[in-house]
Amino acid sequence: MDSSLTRARPRARNSRTESLLREIERGSLTHLNRLSGPTGWPNDLHDGSLSLRVLFGVLEKEPVPPSDPAVNLSAERPTEAVNRCRLVLAIIGDPVIKALPGNALLLNVFKENEATLLRWLAFVSHESSWVYQDLHSSYESETFGPMLAADVLYSISKRTYDRSKILDISPYFVDLLLYLWNWRDSGGSSLSSAYSRRETCPLTSLFAMATKAPDAHHTLEEIFSAFSTKHHCHFIQSSARRLNEWISSGDQGANLQVSHTWPLKIIDITQRFINLPTYVDAYVKRQFPKNTWYASRRLSHILARPPLGAEELPFPVVVSIRFFPLNASVAPMKLVRGTMPGLLKAGLLNILIDHLISQPHDTPYPWYAWTGEEDAGHPINVLASLCVDAELAQKTAAAMEEIGPMRQRRLMMGPWCDEHWVPFRKTFDLFYGMWSNTMRISLCDNMNHSEKVPTVRPTTTECQREDWEAFHRNECAGNHQYRREREIASSWTSHLERQFYMKVLRHAVLNVETGLPIEVVDELWPDDDTTPAIEHPHAPLTASRQAKIERTKDAIIQINTLPCPPKTLLLPLEKVLNFSHGGGPTFQDPRYLAMFHELQESMTGTEAAREPGRSRQRIRLAMCIGHRGEYRVYAFGRFVVTKWVGKTKVEALNLFVKVVERSKVADQGAGSLE
Repeated sequence: MDSSLTRARPRARNSRTESLLREIERGSLTHLNRLSGPTGWPNDLHDGSLSLRVLFGVLEKEPVPPSDPAVNLSAERPTEAVNRCRLVLAIIGDPVIKALPGNALLLNVFKENEATLLRWLAFVSHESSWVYQDLHSSYESETFGPMLAADVLYSISKRTYDRSKILDISPYFVDLLLYLWNWRDSGGSSLSSAYSRRETCPLTSLFAMATKAPDAHHTLEEIFSAFSTKHHCHFIQSSARRLNEWISSGDQGANLQVSHTWPLKIIDITQRFINLPTYVDAYVKRQFPKNTWYASRRLSHILARPPLGAEELPFPVVVSIRFFPLNASVAPMKLVRGTMPGLLKAGLLNILIDHLISQPHDTPYPWYAWTGEEDAGHPINVLASLCVDAELAQKTAAAMEEIGPMRQRRLMMGPWCDEHWVPFRKTFDLFYGMWSNTMRISLCDNMNHSEKVPTVRPTTTECQREDWEAFHRNECAGNHQYRREREIASSWTSHLERQFYMKVLRHAVLNVETGLPIEVVDELWPDDDTTPAIEHPHAPLTASRQAKIERTKDAIIQINTLPCPPKTLLLPLEKVLNFSHGGGPTFQDPRYLAMFHELQESMTGTEAAREPGRSRQRIRLAMCIGHRGEYRVYAFGRFVVTKWVGKTKVEALNLFVKVVERSKVADQGAGSLE
C-alpha cells in the first residue's frame, strides 16, 4: 500500500500492533501469520477495529481471481494473492469473530466493508477445492470454503443488535446465500451435513434470520418472485435433502434430540415463500409436506416444542403443525388441493386421531386456528370442512377406511366424542354423501363474478361460462356468450362444484322448511337424480313451527361450510343487501335485485290462510358460503317451495356463484335461526 495511505489512517495505540499493521500493508505474509497467532490479535478495541480495517484493505486491493477452472488449474494461477486473502479470511473467521460479541466497533467495520467480504467469501466458497487443496482430505478441501462463509456470515448476523438490519440483502448476499443452500459436495451431500453433529447449523440459522427480519424477507420475496419454477424446485429439493440427511445422521450415532430445532427451521424457511405463485407450483410439484412429514414419522421418540404452547410433543406432531391447517386467508386453493391429498395419504388423519385419543378431554390442541376470522375448532373439524372439495372428500374417505374398528369404538366412547368426533362424522358424511350422489342437473343461467373480472349485465338466457362447450351450448335458448378474462385457477368453481353447492342449499332449504336435521335430509334422495326437486312427506307441522316459517319466509337461508357441523342462519334481506367486498356491494347486481323483488312478491298471503289439502308455492332464496383458499365463494340458490299439509317439496331453479377475495370481504355480522 502507498505510504501516503498508511499515513492517512489512524495509528494503533500499541506500537507492536502499529508495526505489524505496517508490514501487512506492505504485503508481508509472515506478519499476517503473526496476526492470526494466539497472541497476535490486539485486545484493545480501537486497535482491533483498526486491524480489521487494514485486513479489509488487503482484500479490497487484491482483485478476485477468475473462476474459470482452466485458468485456476494453470500455471497462471495467482497463488500469492490467494494465499494472502486466504490468511485474511482465516483471521476474520477465528480471532475476529471471537472478539465480536459486544464490540460495536468491529460490527461497524463489517457493515462498511460488506461488499468486499461477500465477494471474497463467495470466491473461496466456489473455489474451495483448490484454494484449500493442502488440507488433509479432499472432503475438507471442498467444504472448508463454504463452511467458512456460513460461519462468518452467521456470526456477524447473530451479533447484530438490530436483527432487521442484518447484513444488507444485496445481490451479492442473496447469490452467496442461495449458492450455499444449494451447494453439494462431490458425494451429493448438502453443506448442512457437515454440521450434523452440532446443535445448530449456521447456514440454516442465517437463512432463518433473513426470512424473519421484515426488511430482509421483503427483499428476498422480490428476488424469489423473479425465479422460475425450475429454480424454486431446486431450492425446495435442497431443503428436502437437508432434512433427509439430518434424519439419516441419527442412524450414524448423532444425537437428534440435541439438534432437532434446526430441521424445523428448514421447514419454516421453505414455507416462507408459498405466497408466490411460481413457488407454489414447485412446492406442490415436489410434494415437500408429504415427503417431509412421512420421513418424520420415524422419529416419534424425539420431543420438540410446537410454535404455540410450552409442552413438548412428539416430533411428527410438531412437523404436522407446520403443514396443517394452512391459513386460508393467504393460502391459494391450489396449495391446499396440492398438499392435502399427500398429507392424508401419509397418515395425517391417524396422527390427529392418535393425539385426540391420547389426551384428556379439555387438553388444548397444538394445531392453530385455520382462518383469521374465527377458530375453526379441532383440526379434524377443519379437515371435515375441507371436504367441500371433491378430491379432499375422497382422500379423507380413504383415510377413514384405515381407522380400525377398535379405534372407532374408542372415538365413540371417549369424552371427546360429542365435542369433536361426532361433529366431524356428521360434517364429513354430509359432504361426502353429496359428492357420492351427483345431482345430474344443468342450470344454464349461472353467473361467476370476481372483482378481477369485467362485470357484464346478464340475462336469464345468457351464459358466461368458460365451460360453454362442455355444458351450456345445448342448454341455453340462445348461443351467445360474453367473453371474460379467465379467473385465477384456484378460485374457479367447476360445473360439478356448482352442483355440489346446489345440493347443499337444496337440503338446507328442506331442513328449514321441515325442521328435520340436515344430516337426515341428506339421506333423502329422489328416485331420479336428474331432477332438481327433492320431496319429503312428514307429519303436519305444529302451529309453532308454521308460525316460525311464516315469520321467517322472507329471510334468506345462509349455510356456512367452514364450521363443523355447518351453521345454518336466517338473514334479513337488508343484511344481505349490505354485504360488501372491496368497498362495493356484493349482491346488488341487476340479477340479484330482480330475485329479491321476486321473493317479496311471492310472500302474499299467509301459511295459515291456505285451504286444507291445497298446495301453495313461494320462492325461497339460500346462500352457501364456501372457502377456497384466499377466496370466498358465495353460491346463491333460487328455489320454489311447495307445501301440502303433510309434505314439502323443494325445487331448484338456478344457482349463481360469486368469487371474491377474502381479504376484501367486510364483516357481515351474524344472522339468526329464530
